[in-house]
Amino acid sequence: MASAFEEALKRELNPDQLAAVTHDTGPLLVLAGAGSGKTRVLAYRLAYLLHTGKCRPYQVLAVTFTNKAAEEMRTRIAGLVGPDADSVLIGTFHRTCVLFLRKYGEEIEVPRSFEILDDHGSLILVKRVMRHLDIDTKKEDPRSYQNAISGAKAALLNPEQLEAKAFDRWTKKVAAVYERYQRGLSAAKALDFDDLIMQAVLLLENKGRAFDELTTRFKYILVDEYQDINYAQYRFVSILAAKWGNLAVVGDDDQAIYGFRGADSSFILNFKEDFPNASVVKLERNYRSSGNILKCANQVVKCNDSRRAKVLWTESEDGEPIIHYMATNEEDEAHFCASTIQGFVDAGLVKYTDCAVLYRTNSQSRSFEEVFSLREIPHQIIGGMRFYERKEVKDVISYLQVVNNPWSGIALERIINNPTRGIGPKSYGHLVQILTELNMNIVELAESKEGLANLDKFRGKLEPFLLMMCGFHEMREQIPVYALTVKVLEESEYIRRLKEADSIEAESRLENIQELLGAIKRYDETYPTEGLPVFLEQVALISDVDRLEMGDDTVKLMTCHSAKGLEFDMIFLTGLEEGLLPHSRSIQDARQIEEERRLCYVALTRAKKRLFLTWSLRRLRGGGFNDAMPSRFLREMPPEVLFFESGNPDDIFGHLESTVQKRGGRMEKVGRLVTSWGDADTLRKKMRAESPPSAFRKGDRVIHDKWGKGDVHDVRDVGGDHFITVRFDDFGSRLLSENKANLKKIDIDKIGDGGTL
Repeated sequence: MASAFEEALKRELNPDQLAAVTHDTGPLLVLAGAGSGKTRVLAYRLAYLLHTGKCRPYQVLAVTFTNKAAEEMRTRIAGLVGPDADSVLIGTFHRTCVLFLRKYGEEIEVPRSFEILDDHGSLILVKRVMRHLDIDTKKEDPRSYQNAISGAKAALLNPEQLEAKAFDRWTKKVAAVYERYQRGLSAAKALDFDDLIMQAVLLLENKGRAFDELTTRFKYILVDEYQDINYAQYRFVSILAAKWGNLAVVGDDDQAIYGFRGADSSFILNFKEDFPNASVVKLERNYRSSGNILKCANQVVKCNDSRRAKVLWTESEDGEPIIHYMATNEEDEAHFCASTIQGFVDAGLVKYTDCAVLYRTNSQSRSFEEVFSLREIPHQIIGGMRFYERKEVKDVISYLQVVNNPWSGIALERIINNPTRGIGPKSYGHLVQILTELNMNIVELAESKEGLANLDKFRGKLEPFLLMMCGFHEMREQIPVYALTVKVLEESEYIRRLKEADSIEAESRLENIQELLGAIKRYDETYPTEGLPVFLEQVALISDVDRLEMGDDTVKLMTCHSAKGLEFDMIFLTGLEEGLLPHSRSIQDARQIEEERRLCYVALTRAKKRLFLTWSLRRLRGGGFNDAMPSRFLREMPPEVLFFESGNPDDIFGHLESTVQKRGGRMEKVGRLVTSWGDADTLRKKMRAESPPSAFRKGDRVIHDKWGKGDVHDVRDVGGDHFITVRFDDFGSRLLSENKANLKKIDIDKIGDGGTL
């Protein structure tokens, strides 16, 4: 007789989900299409394993790619199994590897208290090494070296192995930079993000205590987003799962969009070859999107050759048509998105937070930022400067990094004269020389009379700083992180100097520091026994998507890559042009075109109810306007689900009504269609409200309080206002609202000989 839990599984899961959840032993591949409930499957599988007694909670490892996904899984499991969820190890690849290296890393000479060097710190170190090797950082991009080193680590190649495989001068130079870069990391007792995975693999391959204990402990291993793993991550989970063989992976090869980061979709495509006795379950029922959206997405992605065949389907209705809008330029594109969103919001059909604008590259956000700001549409840009990348926040974190790890050279260089305390390049250079010669860190030096004596004439400036940092280091385990941070900010005079600056910029920096202190206080309350090292780990491993506050009532602007894993009622996929999506860098490579097509598929399947596709006839790129061609992906979409909005003043609702009628739809269908979108007449008025004639026209000479004098280049009537493009004499082109900009026309006839008003 089935237990109550098993009966609940049958009620909550569809047959394919149930098959994945109740899989017994051995490898399992779950091909989970977009919106098919993969998180639910992962959570229920964990609950099933624990409920049926197949393992104890501590014998399960679940690996994800973002902290947000890990937290969501942890919350769901807690709701299913209660307190036992606390003993299940759920975390990102990086977080999991940090835990293993902290405990066992000394087996392979990784110090227990290693620092995690973030992307910015890594780039600084690369630049420093390049200069040391006389490589001009202005002629050769340091980030290309950083990416090449990252790729080598993802392939588990050390500097010597990379040099041995080098077949050209460039790779040999990368190997040389890589070798010195690793020396720099070692001197700072630091690991970068790629090292976390690579060193964890080396730890397991060492076949010591870590290998014995970890492979024995983890009887069941679950991996999310398997299509995004690289070779190092593949080796990591393969070694861990080798003893018991219970490796369950969940992913979708159609959503493999991170090839440029080293992800290799061949691992999910070849899973059956790697694990011949593996079971394969396909999740094709979609619970997110309407029928028309799925038809569109299926038709596009099936044009790829390198994929496992699957077709998303839904029991939901076809839903509303997909609107295809051809804009005249990027400003027109932005106004179309703004008008449509505002119309739906005014009609009470959506909130701002239900809407997202997606684009291929961050540079495309400019026109949306300008137009949304002018029209006072609240919006949030995802992928801009992260909170922890702001100068003042990085300053405070750098202080804490040196307090935690006195060997941290990059963080030390950032703070030693910040705020200014008279320690210039010569003083700092002498300090570094002494630290290197004596093989000491700054705390050891501060505690050594002989070491301090070696500072010679620079001692007067350096000693107070060294003693201050030594004091912070001694108290780091005695007081909470919040109290420690407050002490650092006070004694370093960082806060006092900002207050003395008495500027708007300084006030903004102080507000950001207060926000940081609030986050630290919450950390102390949540993890009262963990202390500074774990806080710094969390800061280093946080991602932009982890910080996304979906509760804010703002339109989200983001790249297609950033949107992966998210969903919205209303999606605007913009810039569907050759050279943008697909990107110009991929045009000549069939494999990259397939990845771009998968990216398009991911963007399409973020939409739940309404989908808008836009492209522009002309786009400002490289300092001038270029004619654009519609994306090949538009041509691959089924025409029967697309409704074409040409870009003329007619509103989209008129097009919907006429198109349905032309295709033989009955009036009742038209009525339902319009009702589902809101009252057509009301929305038409709100979205395309007529404005009184503008006081300006093309060619007018104007003056603005901030930008000075300029010439009107374009005037556009949009929703009760006019948006005016002015080319200012000294500040270039600006887009201004006539209702808000206080723009004045210069009457040429009244200008005197002096050329002024």
